[in-house]
Amino acid sequence: MAEKKSREELEKELLALKRQVDALEQQKPAAKQGPAFEIPAFDVVGWLKVDERVKMKAPFVGILFVLFLFSCYLLARSQVISTDFFDFSRMELNFSRFTSINFVGFVFLVSVCYALAAFFGFGGQRRHAVFTFLAAGIPAAMVSAMFPEIGLAFFAFAISISSATFFAARQDQQTLGSASTVMNRALLALTILVFLFAVLTVNGSRDAYFDQFSNGTFMFAASATPGVIKLGAQVVKTMPDENFMLVSKDDLRAQMAAQPGFSLLSKEQQDTLIESSYQQVGPQLAAKTKEIIVSKLTESASKPVAPPDAATLAEVKLQLAKSKEFQTFQSLFPLIIAVIIVSFISLVKFFINIIGAGMCWLLFKL
Repeated sequence: MAEKKSREELEKELLALKRQVDALEQQKPAAKQGPAFEIPAFDVVGWLKVDERVKMKAPFVGILFVLFLFSCYLLARSQVISTDFFDFSRMELNFSRFTSINFVGFVFLVSVCYALAAFFGFGGQRRHAVFTFLAAGIPAAMVSAMFPEIGLAFFAFAISISSATFFAARQDQQTLGSASTVMNRALLALTILVFLFAVLTVNGSRDAYFDQFSNGTFMFAASATPGVIKLGAQVVKTMPDENFMLVSKDDLRAQMAAQPGFSLLSKEQQDTLIESSYQQVGPQLAAKTKEIIVSKLTESASKPVAPPDAATLAEVKLQLAKSKEFQTFQSLFPLIIAVIIVSFISLVKFFINIIGAGMCWLLFKL
């Protein structure tokens, strides 16, 4: 009897446990309220498809890493900064910087980087631009840590170089023309990036940049004044003497009319006298006037012009700030500077395009 009861109790306990389990299972969906969400699995290796072609061209990506790291260092060593494009007080230094070994070496090496990135992209997939972006982006980040003032320039070139791989993957043929097309598109991306980065950089510190621009302009005007005056003296020297004829025939007639006896002469005699006097006196007066003007200009050019002090600069800025034209110029200042920088980049692009397309075509022949 006891054994029978124990079985019944066990069956009741099992039934109770089963009911509890069912109740818990019914409560689980209630605990997960809200829309169901599932993160899809993503196979990075499968997406990149590292095939034999990628493995074969992998050394070129490694070369790209080394060359772009060195090119960024050369750009930093050339000491080219954004203010060089609008600070007129530094303009005399720009020519030596843009023709220095460091800057010329940067242009050549970055052109080779474009060629390597484009060569890696030909015959591949557009997503393989990830490899060249890492090969250029990591050096850009490394050098930006040491030279943060031009860090955005490094990243602009890194993104543009990786875009060369993207655009090259869309080409069907490996020719010099297709390489030049890839270079043009990648450099167009560089132009857009430089324009955006320049606007953001200048706009972020607009007042500081504008003060540097205005101060540099005033300082440059003061230092350039003697040279401008000297140039004016040279221009005056080349002008004919006839331009300095300050006395006309009518002036001579008016002066001679005041002399006694002039009125007793006939009309023909008066005209003859005035003509002969004008031919004798006029050229001499013109030459003397020209000589005096050149002498005064030369003397002024020999005197240095003192740069304006801080108080004078502040007063000039205060007066200019009242005009609507000056206010409009100040509001558009970031865009104006961006256009100036892009104009210079367009000149650099010309050389990068030629060197990059040529180097890419040579890589085709390997």
